Formats: sequence, structure tokens, C-alpha cells
Amino acid sequence: MKRGLMWGAGLGLLVLSGGVGYSVGLRAGASSQSEAAAEAPGPVVAAFVGGELSAEAVRARIRDEGPLLADRYKTKEGLRELVQGMVRERILLAEARGKKHHLQPSVVRQCDAALLESFLEAEFEEPERRRPLSEAELKTYFAAQQAALSQPAQVRVAHLFLAAPSAEASLRERQRRAASSLLAEVKAAMAKDPESFTSIARRRSEDTRTRPLGGELPLMAEPQVQQVLGAQVAGAVFGESKPRGLLDRIIETPEGFHLVSVLERAEASNPSFEQVRGVLEPRLARERRNTNHAAFISALEKQVQVRIDEAALEALLAGK
Repeated sequence: MKRGLMWGAGLGLLVLSGGVGYSVGLRAGASSQSEAAAEAPGPVVAAFVGGELSAEAVRARIRDEGPLLADRYKTKEGLRELVQGMVRERILLAEARGKKHHLQPSVVRQCDAALLESFLEAEFEEPERRRPLSEAELKTYFAAQQAALSQPAQVRVAHLFLAAPSAEASLRERQRRAASSLLAEVKAAMAKDPESFTSIARRRSEDTRTRPLGGELPLMAEPQVQQVLGAQVAGAVFGESKPRGLLDRIIETPEGFHLVSVLERAEASNPSFEQVRGVLEPRLARERRNTNHAAFISALEKQVQVRIDEAALEALLAGK
């Protein structure tokens, strides 16, 4: 915001004094506060009708411009260019104020924005940054977030399903024999090609939801597997220690028979405080900052007794 305020002055100085004018103009907004503070009585480097430029103001500008440009001002000629640029800047600003340009709405808005930024930085942001997070705050936050930070064991499976409702005994017996034959077929196919389960499931599975995907399901925790495939399948999958591959048995459920291949396992994780401290610290600092900022603004609003006229708001909304 501060730099944007002085773009006009920077362009004018570019015309008046070449490259140094641009440099001075671009930094005028950022330098104005430190230079204003530097206008204490002391040696005067340049004078003009209506004002003067102190040595301390020049030093403040050099400090603001930083070490990359400092070498330019170690010669008399370079220093002269800086002083001349600063004087021209002040002349332009005085002329602009004399012609009331500082009262134009667009300029006032930019000045107000810069003032607001400066106020919030000094009165809220900087004090907030200085207040470190305590160990107790972090540990309390960790305890509140621990469940979200932890992850249960998960599996990704493909299944092949043969429907056989428990109420239909004869169908169930036929499907049990079919499932047994199919298990032997799948074992033989997977011995040659470990990825063959999905192609067989596309042809033979009777689960219309997963058949187009070769019976594959996303990575899921035990409660999700139980919800989708039933408690018997979930128990078999999570009770099996083999990390990957075909389960060597048919899993019977009230709805029918499942052949299951484990494609991936993700172990449960329960990170310690120290393991996630680096993640928690900036997150908590951000949340605390947002909470405190809302409280800071709310206190100011309460102090000045803000009231919004709802009827006037409705009229404004209606374009009246």
C-alpha cells in the first residue's frame, strides 16, 4: 500500500532526475515514516522555499533503501543524486498538496488503507507475533487434535461376489460349490499373473456396483469395509496378517460368498507430540491469531457502539 501511494511521485521524479528519481519515488511511501521521525534539529543538507532536508533524513532514506543500493551513496556524486531526488520529491509533494490533490477520493482511500495497515501492524500484528506459543498451549492443542492426526489401519481390496441369500438353501449350496471352483481358478490365474484377479472379477462378479472396476474398492478402515462388504469380510481382511494377495478361503456372508484380494495395506499411525509439533505450531499460531484478531476488532466495535440500521440496509439492497 505504501509503495503504491507514491507511484505518481516516482514517475515524476523519473522525468526530472533519471534513474535516481525512480528509485526515490518507488520507496517514498516506505520511507516516509522513518524520514519524518528523522526530522530532528541537526545539519541541513539542502534548503528550499518552504522547507529543508536534514542529514538525518538522508541517512534514514539510505537505511530504508538497504545494503544493495548503499554503495551508490558512498561517492559524493551518488549522494548528491540522492539528495537532489529527495528535494525534488518534496517539491512535488508540496505542489500536489497546494493544489489539493491529497484530498482527492482515490488518494484519501490509499492514505486510509496505508494508515489502517500501519495501525494494525503496530497495535495488533507485531504484538501478536511477539507472544510465543507456550508448551502448555501446544500440548493442549495436540490433545484436542490427536484423533484427527491419528489414522487407523486401512486396506484396499478387490472382491468377487457370488449372490446367495441365506433364505435360499438350494441356490446357496450351488453358489458355494461355484465359489470353491472359482477360488481354485483365481489361484491358478494369479500364480501366473498377480494382477489377474480384477479381470476375472469383471467377468464373474455378481456385485453390479464394483464389477466394472474389477471389484476394486478405495482404501478403507475396518468400519467402512464392514459397512460396504459386511462384518465377515471386514473381520477376515483385518484379521489376516498377509500384507497383500488373495485370501486363501471363501468368505461367507448372509448375502452370499466373497473372494477377496488385498491390494494394499496402510498401517495405523498415532504420531507423538514431538513428531507433529512442527505441523501444529504454525497451525495453532494462525488459529490463535484469527481468534485474537476477531476479539480485537469486536472490542473496538463495542467501544464505539456500532449499530446497523436494518431498514436502511434493506433500502440500500433495493437500490433506494
